[in-house]
Amino acid sequence: MKILVLITFYTCCFVSTVYGGGFAQLIIGSDTLRIYPCPVEQDSVLEWQIQKRLVEDTSSVEYWKDYVSLWRLEEGMLFLEKIEKDNQTVDISGIFDVYRENGRIVARWFSGELLAVGGEGFYPYRIYTTSILCGPKPPRFETEITYTFRDGEMTDRKEVRNRLREQGNQMCHYTMGMLLNIKEMTQNRGVDFDVYIYPKSDGRVDWVEVMCRKEKLAPDDPATREAYACAELIGDWRVVTLDGEIQRVLVDPVARKYRLEMDTYLSRAYPDVLEMDGMLYRMDAFPLHYDSEVFSRVRSYLKGAFTTECPWGYHARWKIAEEKLWLTEVRNAYTGELIPLSVVAPGNEGEAVEASWYTGVFKMGMGGSLDSLWYDIEGREMVSGDPVRKYIDREEIVCEVEQGYVVRQEIRNNFTRRGDTVAYRRFVETLRAHDWDRYPELKDRNLYCSFTVYPRMDGRADRIGCIRLVTTCDLDRKRGDEREDVKTARPWMEFIRHAAESIPFWDVRYFRGKVESQEVCLDIRKTTFDFNRERMYVYREDRGYETEKFIVVEQDDRNVRIFPKNYYSIRDSLNKSMFGWVDLLAVPFDEGEETIRENHPWNRWEKEMEKRVFGGGVNRIAKAVADSLSTDIMIDVNIYFDREGRLIVSSMEMSRPLFEVLPHALWERMFYESMGGDYGRKILEKVMNSISLQGLNDEYLESLRKIEKKALEYRENIASGDTVAQRELQDAFMFVRKSRPKANYGRVCISKRYYGKE
Repeated sequence: MKILVLITFYTCCFVSTVYGGGFAQLIIGSDTLRIYPCPVEQDSVLEWQIQKRLVEDTSSVEYWKDYVSLWRLEEGMLFLEKIEKDNQTVDISGIFDVYRENGRIVARWFSGELLAVGGEGFYPYRIYTTSILCGPKPPRFETEITYTFRDGEMTDRKEVRNRLREQGNQMCHYTMGMLLNIKEMTQNRGVDFDVYIYPKSDGRVDWVEVMCRKEKLAPDDPATREAYACAELIGDWRVVTLDGEIQRVLVDPVARKYRLEMDTYLSRAYPDVLEMDGMLYRMDAFPLHYDSEVFSRVRSYLKGAFTTECPWGYHARWKIAEEKLWLTEVRNAYTGELIPLSVVAPGNEGEAVEASWYTGVFKMGMGGSLDSLWYDIEGREMVSGDPVRKYIDREEIVCEVEQGYVVRQEIRNNFTRRGDTVAYRRFVETLRAHDWDRYPELKDRNLYCSFTVYPRMDGRADRIGCIRLVTTCDLDRKRGDEREDVKTARPWMEFIRHAAESIPFWDVRYFRGKVESQEVCLDIRKTTFDFNRERMYVYREDRGYETEKFIVVEQDDRNVRIFPKNYYSIRDSLNKSMFGWVDLLAVPFDEGEETIRENHPWNRWEKEMEKRVFGGGVNRIAKAVADSLSTDIMIDVNIYFDREGRLIVSSMEMSRPLFEVLPHALWERMFYESMGGDYGRKILEKVMNSISLQGLNDEYLESLRKIEKKALEYRENIASGDTVAQRELQDAFMFVRKSRPKANYGRVCISKRYYGKE
């Protein structure tokens, strides 16, 4: 199993080589193909000479590989035609003179393999989700030719043809999760399933394989039969053919919890319709497939109806009457054919069906969407871009249903109102006309500004906060001003605030019972500068206050940071030494890995810390805030420690709504617990002995690059199952791994998320 993991590592290295380094093209007759790797980079002396020729300024050395080399394969010999950078031919005289034959450069230095690719490129796996995998992960091409060279002369050629047939429903992982009868699948078993689809060349299902806890189930097993029936209903599967062999498709069905979250988004295209009091509303949920047992009666009527736009394959109509939710109509989304309600409720004579299987919360909307308010970089309206808030209706009704009974309804009237655009334009002009060069820190720099406006119902600003001025600085400049120092007042921050306060009326966005804050972003000044010499630098106005021991900082309208007064002095002293990440020891890559990880001393210590830090009523209060505001609440506690396990310092960030109700004594107790509490400021020795703090340095990175090159040389042997090559690479990798530098300090983040009910 370790060999397989190493092969994955080598494959990832190959991918990085494909996209890194010089861009190389190979001319063969009338065809031009891209090749990997670039032959120049296989000789360190030539590579250094090209680097020296390409880069005059040593500060830009990291960009020297952005060049194009053109090669030609002619009569079995590999020739270098030219090298270009920025569409200009590079003078390479004197570099390849020793390899010139009859006036042409022959790649006599090169021995090894070149991969030439042509045609359309594609990913064998789904690029937009890790839920669907299909074969190996690197990108593949319709034509892949592997050339083997010895001293610049071709000795072998192997050509592979690949093909991709895309599927009609690219949301099949969602559809499979909806179709599968979970009770049937999990009968007398756990819920850990992997479903593999083996498609035919036309996309239809050939056969299905189901793995349960790494054990293959028999073809006549109820779970296998259930998976096959659902796969056949989808019908049109993605077909990837690599070197003449159709690849299997791994489908990880979306779990019900996450599928219900996706319903809110997907319902915008083809929503279910609900009738109440003679009015029609759009629903953001699909109660029919809430219960897999109920939906399994309907699914046979939906074969071929599942598409990317409508992955559930049906349209349903509902009504609320007599304080109950009723299903009144179901249609095939593709054909429009009516599905008898007796299918849902056997024995039904066409009457509406009470949705007694459904318990949940959904929103009904009408009156049009408010997603037409768009912003450009000036913070004003435009015709394209990302909407401020997507999918919010002018009128919303939140319905809570328990076993078909409507137990709660909440009406929300949302609206937007445009502010004073003329005053806003004057504000922008005022900022841009200001003499920013009067401040030495900002002279001749690019300037980009953002701030948050908190408007009232009438559009007047309650306050202007969270001002940020983004500029550029020299690479060697210390980034000290990014700190949340509540005592520091910078004159340009106050100038931006006063200029913004001159706007009498701002946009008002009243959504779901409150006026939302608005972030305004704009360019103040643009100058030309060298990206290689300068970097982004942030001045941030953080408003807060100090207590006897802590600093409390309002970072933005969402989050608050809390840290001890000596936090930065301690953290800076740690930054002078090498920081690293936690590597769990004694975790094998074989059977029982998950169990070992779960019971690993370090993971058990993290869980114990989480229990202590978020105990004492924090969990209860955070959950209550999340539910009452129908929002998500987060808490992150960062703890710094050294190699001996001593806890050095910690900081905390939490959602602002939680901070506003959390008692002062409670978050002070959280800090106390994060630094060891009654157990002392030290991680147990047996816990520290179970981990290693791994760092990075130039020597270790260079060793990894050498392993990468060796993996390229051996990739064919590894793919063919050559155990000698696998063992040699494994030994080389383990040797390099032992040389990985140790870090002096580490950091662990204890996090918690609370998801509110709608």
